[in-house]
Amino acid sequence: MFSKAQKIDGRNQGSRFGTAVVALGDLDKDGFADIAVGAPYENGNVGAIYIYSGSTLGLTQTQKIMGQDIDLNLRGFGISIARAADIDMNMYSDVAVGAFQSGHVILFRAHPVVYFQTAIHTDINQLHGNETDFNVSVCLFYKGTDVPNSLNVTREINVDENFQRATIAGATKPYNKTVIVPDTGKCEIFKINLKGTHLDQHIFEPISIRVSQRLIRGGENKTLILVGKNVTKVQDTFKKYIPVLNEKQSTSSVQIDIPFATGCGDDNICISQLQLKSSFSGLVSDTFIIGSKSELELNIGLINSGEPAYMAGVNITIPSPVELARGHMDCQETSLMHALQLNCYFGNPLRTGNPKHVTLHLDMSGVKVGSESLTFNISAYTKSKDKNLHEQQLRLNLTTDADVSIIGKSEEDVYSYFKANEMKFKQIYEVQKVGISPIEVAEVDFSIPVQWYESNSKKITFLELYSPKAYLNGQPLSCSSRIRFHSEDDVQDGDISDDEPKSGIQNQEILATRDVSKMQSEAKGYQPPANRTLFINCSTPNVVCNAVTCTAGPFDSTSQSSAIIIMSMILRISDLGPFMGKKDIIHLTTSGSVTIKKPENLKSTAGNNSVMVSSIFIGNVQKEVVATWIIALAIIAGILLFMFLVIGLMKAGFFERKKKEELKALKVVDAMDEFTIGTIHTDEMEVQELDKEDT
Repeated sequence: MFSKAQKIDGRNQGSRFGTAVVALGDLDKDGFADIAVGAPYENGNVGAIYIYSGSTLGLTQTQKIMGQDIDLNLRGFGISIARAADIDMNMYSDVAVGAFQSGHVILFRAHPVVYFQTAIHTDINQLHGNETDFNVSVCLFYKGTDVPNSLNVTREINVDENFQRATIAGATKPYNKTVIVPDTGKCEIFKINLKGTHLDQHIFEPISIRVSQRLIRGGENKTLILVGKNVTKVQDTFKKYIPVLNEKQSTSSVQIDIPFATGCGDDNICISQLQLKSSFSGLVSDTFIIGSKSELELNIGLINSGEPAYMAGVNITIPSPVELARGHMDCQETSLMHALQLNCYFGNPLRTGNPKHVTLHLDMSGVKVGSESLTFNISAYTKSKDKNLHEQQLRLNLTTDADVSIIGKSEEDVYSYFKANEMKFKQIYEVQKVGISPIEVAEVDFSIPVQWYESNSKKITFLELYSPKAYLNGQPLSCSSRIRFHSEDDVQDGDISDDEPKSGIQNQEILATRDVSKMQSEAKGYQPPANRTLFINCSTPNVVCNAVTCTAGPFDSTSQSSAIIIMSMILRISDLGPFMGKKDIIHLTTSGSVTIKKPENLKSTAGNNSVMVSSIFIGNVQKEVVATWIIALAIIAGILLFMFLVIGLMKAGFFERKKKEELKALKVVDAMDEFTIGTIHTDEMEVQELDKEDT
């Protein structure tokens, strides 16, 4: 009874795979029969044949012969395959294949087949780290039927290719030589020198020795013999005794690994127990105030409480925009898309009771206001088996310490405009940034009354505004207005104050003398009487205000920085005449407010982000005529009052001398009772003096 043992399918449609099938016998002398299968219409009718070698697992394709690789004139190659026969008497069967469309027969002749067996042996099983060298033996044996008594073989030996910790004594890298191997085999002993200075760097990685051996098939010239019409006879140069190597059933390449003794017990398996600790220096609750400092220290520690941890270290992912302020000798940097990867090596091995620490200096200058947090991924690694190897996510909270406020003051508390038609004056605003976090852009908005609408809808411009002089840290700021600024050329030279701000450093010196906060605190608080005052502000009916916007920034990370904005204006008093009536005081008020624009999510909480500034102008008081009857009545009342006063004094005896004489007599009597005669004499002299005064 037959049963299906194996099915082989052709791979190319239309190739007529299986047109010819021939049992070739044991072509390679491996003890298993082989077959050949023809596919004469493959590759555009050129044709091909497939050789399948037998084994314990069945048939396996070992060779494919294409007709185009033999001769470009072949057609229908593989239509027929002859029975295998040893034509050249080298003890190996040969095969003839027909190409019917082109009228050819191709003879394939077999070479003897050899099988390699390579072996490596060392005189040590483990390395303890204190060795300087060891020996390795490399052997090659071969077998085959009717093969030569010796073979020429190229032998190549590579030692510790990845880490370069060992070399073959007296040899270059890699070792590559030709050896003659007899049919009894050949062994060589090589001395391997160790580089002690490099062993501890990769002590967990074994020393690898790899041997590759290749058969040399010299002295053969390939000759094609075609049998057919009009074919020139050619000399046969086929070397029928030169063998070929059966690669699939040979061990021509072998590698051996020599491990290091780890000190982890008889099983040589290290079970470590690593503990990872990480923290930021000088922070409360892992919170960093943006702008507080340019560098931040990240401390990372690794402790092992188990068996030695080989190739131990930590990987740290530093998120953008944080960078390393300076590198670390134990860490290697790798740039990622949005992060920086650090691999910090902590020794080989990391033993119990020998903790390792690394401090990274982080550059925080690129961190901008607006982010809430940054996450640092930190993980420990080792080649040992670890019980609790884990990863940490260290969160750095971000906060800001910054706000803005605005204050302002008229340069003079009160201006006098006696008989003047116009008056130039200044108001000074100061935008103050507090806190240590930077602010990129702050917008300052001003509302300034400039026009008055009359009842007939006529618009009167009573105030002209010069382009504001605004500075921050010595740099000018830009300001814009809905209405064109007044030109400096429109002002007479005498109207320009001596303290008009200049540009650059000189201007900064002038502005430094203007402490707006001090000016505010020293304000007299003068409040003009309402019955004499014309109040002008943006809430006054029929008053039109101009909007002026100045952009300030950036405010750096210093604890305090401020921008000075000077508003120079001309008040045209003569144009206000119709609205003043008998009033002689003008109370003009402007307002300013500041808003943080960048970063967008930083809001002002200071509470004083707006201010109103007033300038007071006092002119000549209009004198009023007092009625005559009022003056006469006042004189009569004064005379009557004086008369009543004189009469009262007379009735009280204020103008009589009797009281004075009685007083003198009483004084003499008292003196006689208390003093001696000499004393009385003195008193009499005093009385005489009084008499003289009376006369």
